[in-house]
Amino acid sequence: MEKEKSRLMEGKERLEQGRYRFNRDILKESISIFEELINKEPDEYLYYYYLGCAYEGVALLCEINGDDEGKKEWGKKVIEAMEKSIELNDEFLDSHRALGQMCGSMITDPFTAMKYISKAEREMSIVMNLNPEDLNVCLWQAIKYIKAPKPFGGNIEKAMEKCRQIIETNPKFDQAYVWWGIACEKDGKLEKAKDCWEKALSINPNNLHAQKNLTQVIKMTT
Repeated sequence: MEKEKSRLMEGKERLEQGRYRFNRDILKESISIFEELINKEPDEYLYYYYLGCAYEGVALLCEINGDDEGKKEWGKKVIEAMEKSIELNDEFLDSHRALGQMCGSMITDPFTAMKYISKAEREMSIVMNLNPEDLNVCLWQAIKYIKAPKPFGGNIEKAMEKCRQIIETNPKFDQAYVWWGIACEKDGKLEKAKDCWEKALSINPNNLHAQKNLTQVIKMTT
């Protein structure tokens, strides 16, 4: 048992490092650790949750790099891992949150909206009913407003307002600045988008999502 606890801590450390540095190799190291733990204890819900978190990190990197097929592949892995975690313990809110976030992230067009939006909203409602101030749920709402087609609730103005509210609550939430910038870019406010991504990078210089978007908008405006 002590060995498993030590490996779990090691996996969590690698996961956090991989997320913060946006480093695929480190994320895959954490995946290997969580898969090893699952092979030993296949009924431990936490292992599936952390495995899904590591998958989510790789899916985000695929999205940032424009690898749509990779994003879909890893996104499906996230969904499977979180569903298994919930199957083993449906009271663990973090799994519901992560499942809802990934389902929302998979929305890119009317077809994927029909496939994923109801599941995303169902999972997030579970979290919101118990913790309505959860900032990750608020960010998910902003992302949904950005990604969803208008018939499915897409609304850039609401997305920008939601990001602003999140940052008022937590000024160090770099991903809120990233998505605020994405919303501003979609609304044609390129200078504001640039400001948002620069702010995200001042909080986390390793934020590859902000780095890539900032580089692109600088090219567009010079």
